[in-house]
Amino acid sequence: MVAGVPLIDLDRTPPGVPAVALPRPRPFLLLAALTAVLLALGGSAATSPGLTPVLSAGPGVTAFQLGGGFFFAAGSGTVRGYDLRGGSAGWTRPFPQDVQNLEYDAGARVLLALAGQDPRLTAMDAGSGRTLWTDAARDTLVIGVAGGAVLTRFDPAVGATRLRSVDLRTGRVIWTRAVDFDGYLGPDELFTAGDSTRIVLVDPGGVTVLRFADGAILARGSLGTRSAPAPDRSAPAGSVLGGSRQLGGLVLRSDPAVPGRTWVSAPERRTAVVRTLGALDGVASLRCVVDAPYLACPTRAGATGVWRIG
Repeated sequence: MVAGVPLIDLDRTPPGVPAVALPRPRPFLLLAALTAVLLALGGSAATSPGLTPVLSAGPGVTAFQLGGGFFFAAGSGTVRGYDLRGGSAGWTRPFPQDVQNLEYDAGARVLLALAGQDPRLTAMDAGSGRTLWTDAARDTLVIGVAGGAVLTRFDPAVGATRLRSVDLRTGRVIWTRAVDFDGYLGPDELFTAGDSTRIVLVDPGGVTVLRFADGAILARGSLGTRSAPAPDRSAPAGSVLGGSRQLGGLVLRSDPAVPGRTWVSAPERRTAVVRTLGALDGVASLRCVVDAPYLACPTRAGATGVWRIG
């Protein structure tokens, strides 16, 4: 007490008052908690419920296809059909040749298998795997399927190149037309939508538009001269896109920060806002196929996975 005024020493506990230990701030605890939260957020983003695993086939799958709630896989001397709604193999049948390509038409319920070593086309009933018909002609290229028919290009060693339309259920030739050997068909979107109505044929002489159903000529025009090749509009290496590609209604984007990770996004139908569904690790995204609500991708580990979207 100085001059009748009491003094309080803040560094000392007053007599008769129990000492209380005050907690000291610990920055490392706060940092650890924040790190745990961030890791939890990152993990939840990579395992979003927008992508649900359905099944894994393989290894050794040489060709696969989605359609109508089914997944078809070829490899190791067999072709298998899986019912995705039940998650089980619906049927399995031996196949003597290695299959290099599968095509499926949901309307006709026909699965097409094109063998590689000894080229031949085999049409199977998608529900049972039973053979419907075969075409043992060599040098046959499957262009696409639509409207219950398969469009093929036949390049024989002797004779003219021909386009052929064949009924998927019976193997009956619907129509055939001779075309220029140096010509090509396009754009590819005509043969991947499953409801093609026209065929665009481009050759050195001009452009011809055919009706898919019967091969009738709808339009014809002359190019005059050979046009310059179209400019490369693909995304440059190392761009803001990160190796994006559109697949059906999905956008697949490789993660530049995490090698081998592919992010899957989809725009909302009503708002057009892009929603991230989740991430897939170790998939070969360039070989993915989609048939809503399913996505199928081969993995670098050898198996081929199927996920439910949404």
